[in-house]
Amino acid sequence: MRPLSIVAYFDGRPGHEKQTRSILQSLAGITETNVICKKVSTSHLTYIKN
Repeated sequence: MRPLSIVAYFDGRPGHEKQTRSILQSLAGITETNVICKKVSTSHLTYIKN
């Protein structure tokens, strides 16, 4: 079976990054993974509030 390839985007928000790293760690515990981590700037993004 091929490893699961994941690109994780980090926006500099500690809570988001902690949650993403936890999910990646859990996935790595059940299957082989290849993870690429990318930092993104959120200065140009618009967040939609519900």
